[in-house]
Amino acid sequence: MGRRWRRDAEEFRSFAYEAARAARAAGDVLSANSGVDLDAVERAREERRAARVERRRQAMQRQLATVGVGLLVGGLVASMGVFTPAAVGAGLVAAVFAGAILRWLGDVAGRFSGPAAPQPTRIETPRVDTVGMADARADLVRKVLDEATADLRRLDAAAAKLADGEARTIAQRLVQAGGRLAQAVAAAPDKFALAQRAFTYHLPKAVYLAETLGSLDAAGADEKRRAAARHVLARMENLFEKTALDLANVDAREMDVELRLINQALDEDLDRTTAPKA
Repeated sequence: MGRRWRRDAEEFRSFAYEAARAARAAGDVLSANSGVDLDAVERAREERRAARVERRRQAMQRQLATVGVGLLVGGLVASMGVFTPAAVGAGLVAAVFAGAILRWLGDVAGRFSGPAAPQPTRIETPRVDTVGMADARADLVRKVLDEATADLRRLDAAAAKLADGEARTIAQRLVQAGGRLAQAVAAAPDKFALAQRAFTYHLPKAVYLAETLGSLDAAGADEKRRAAARHVLARMENLFEKTALDLANVDAREMDVELRLINQALDEDLDRTTAPKA
């Protein structure tokens, strides 16, 4: 019963995550700005699922091994002419001891092997919505996003090697902010100009800072340089977050212009309809 409940709960969470991702892909502003990294949530869910599959596989192997040991011991005892129930009992006892020994060996191996190596962050170029765009403009947006994705991968790799924990955290947050900004540009490529400088200037500079700071860490960088690098990376993160919000917000100035034009047209039409006929 408990196993079935956990399976149903996992399926419900999977459905909820997929629904949230679909809403974000469709341009849902609340989902995009909620601060929840759905890609990270999905990666964690896949890692937990893989871990459960691996545990079940190891448990099945132990079970098969213990059954084999029990049958082997029971067969050997029976071949010596021992009473059959006694042979079966000997096989069961051997199976229990074999299972306990295998579990103990598994625990010892897990302690000595240490924690599993972290999986690299999956950073992919988002698909650009090119409906209604000129080919040259669409090619430019794709090119910049491809280069930005490559820079985000380099930044993620450099961040993982930083000895300064605070700088590492800021750089990793910057990678996530850059991924969200790339998704926002892909969904609204007509606003690409707002993010172009962030991708073509600031992101390569962030890669340079992270990689250089990693090299300086190995040579013994002083705290003043570390603090300066942390400050600049944090400001870059703020820039990426602000740009993503600007992309998600509706341009109120354009609406004001449209309202004035509509009011002018209404005034003209109303004056024309109420003017006395000659």
